[in-house]
Amino acid sequence: MSSSRSSSPSPHDELWNVANPDMDALDTIITQHFHADTLERVALGDGGYGRAFIYTFNNGRQVVAKVILPVRPVFKTESEVAAMILVKEKTSIPVPDVYLYCSTADNPVRAEWILMQYLQGERFTDCFEDLSNEKRYRTAKDLARIISPIFNITASYCGSVLPGSWCNALRYPVASPFHKANEKEDISRLFLQTGILDPLSGLRIGPINDSVFLDYPNQVPLKLCGPFRSDQEWMEAAAYLGIPGTRTTDIKNRYSFDKLVEVFDIAKQFEYPKSSP
Repeated sequence: MSSSRSSSPSPHDELWNVANPDMDALDTIITQHFHADTLERVALGDGGYGRAFIYTFNNGRQVVAKVILPVRPVFKTESEVAAMILVKEKTSIPVPDVYLYCSTADNPVRAEWILMQYLQGERFTDCFEDLSNEKRYRTAKDLARIISPIFNITASYCGSVLPGSWCNALRYPVASPFHKANEKEDISRLFLQTGILDPLSGLRIGPINDSVFLDYPNQVPLKLCGPFRSDQEWMEAAAYLGIPGTRTTDIKNRYSFDKLVEVFDIAKQFEYPKSSP
């Protein structure tokens, strides 16, 4: 089986070395799950503290495997899966199907991972320079039209979606000797303790996994990452959290964060105008 990936130093490379994933074990899990022989594994690239690979089977089928790097154990993987399923259920946005996933490093791969559908296409950022102005404009409008339904999914809190029991069927089988027998129950209890059941949406909302909080190696502690009661609270957390940490105590930088919150507060008045007396 062939494999290729970028070797340029990055936080992803450092985390990859920390996790030391066993890709042969992932190969075995994939071939067993799909009952097919794998012809090739090729790296797609790094992003969002994950490393993606495309698997091609002898029958021509292709599947994407994303190895999640240990920047926010359990929560990042679980909320990523929950978000994909939620968007797929609530909108017509083409989101990959999730086939199988594992949100604990306590598995043969030694890292968290997600197996998902491969959707063919080209990223807008990769082809932008080759498009005419007219095509850029049309593509941007198409993207806005496709993405806009996401804003109809609302909740009373700002945070990441946590999965319910409906995700259990997609979790890597705990019957494996590599897992604790009660692992799914442990994960469910963890979410009950950490997340908030939102009365508006019926969803369980947990801490935000935004890169502003996951700036490796200076991650903001999970308990400070939400869920937040308002967008104002979220903006203030994004501006000020990590002092010290992901933010500096420099007076100049502190001033810029103060202005950021001030501008947000002003802009919000235009988005949600107060009714006239």
